[in-house]
Amino acid sequence: MTFVNKVNEKKCSENKNIRTAVTEAVDECIASGILSDFFFEHREEVIDVSVYDYDEEVETVRPLYDAVITAAPDYDMDEIMTKVSHL
Repeated sequence: MTFVNKVNEKKCSENKNIRTAVTEAVDECIASGILSDFFFEHREEVIDVSVYDYDEEVETVRPLYDAVITAAPDYDMDEIMTKVSHL
């Protein structure tokens, strides 16, 4: 949970790209003794998997986000559902 919170903080609050946010979060966890043995041993794998998972999530959510934004400011649910029904 601490790791995920660190990544989110760096990504959202500090506007860092996902790879930088994950890398810094891993390094901070190691320095703080949070799963340090695991992160130290599997550092690159954790970074790669975390970046991949984030990219996949954005890919999945993006069409829905676009449909909602396009429907603004009325946010007609029928219009939104029509746009995303083919996904």
